Amino acid sequence: MITGMTNGVFDILHVGHVRFLEACSQFCDELVVCINSDSSTRALKGSGRPVFGEKDRCAILSALSCVDRVEVFHEQTVAEAMRHIRPCIWFKGSPYTLDTINPMEMDVCKMQGIHVHLIPRVSPLSTTGIIERVIKHAIDSGLVAAPNPA
Repeated sequence: MITGMTNGVFDILHVGHVRFLEACSQFCDELVVCINSDSSTRALKGSGRPVFGEKDRCAILSALSCVDRVEVFHEQTVAEAMRHIRPCIWFKGSPYTLDTINPMEMDVCKMQGIHVHLIPRVSPLSTTGIIERVIKHAIDSGLVAAPNPA
């Protein structure tokens, strides 16, 4: 059995996430998605994130037919989860390149013989961009007041 693995926050799941996960699943028999815990998401993205908690994100991802298992990791990198899961393939999405992937994670791949497969971006969407558009819409439509410039 070929086990594939990918990781990310996967907050406010959008079509870009879905297309990425569908693409990953084409290269493996089992796809494991590791998501950042709420605390590691805040450390990476700031105090306003995640929008959806880890339990909700797990439930949403688990509902996708292309995802076989979802696990939460609490560290700042997915290296320890990779050591535990021992996938055959680790998927990373654009804009990552082999040169921009976390060196600790690449070391685990080299030590365990994990193949790194880069999946090109199939959608220009990003969760941060979606959040910015929602805030702009709320301000433009008068639902919320624009922040005062400092």
